[in-house]
Amino acid sequence: MATLVAYGLLWIELGDRAGHIVIHRSEMVYHRPVRGEIRAICRRPPEAELAEFRRQFAATGKALGHAITV
Repeated sequence: MATLVAYGLLWIELGDRAGHIVIHRSEMVYHRPVRGEIRAICRRPPEAELAEFRRQFAATGKALGHAITV
């Protein structure tokens, strides 16, 4: 679920519906079992990081994003 939320954030931020988002690696640590409703909240990276990501993507058709916290 966390991976899907991060994917959604990038898809919305890029605004390029023809672009392909590939998630190279995802890690999740569970400290205890989930026994109720699960929510995933993706914190938007700082605008400067998003601007650089968009610039790289526009120039080359691909860009590397670093950690997106969910």
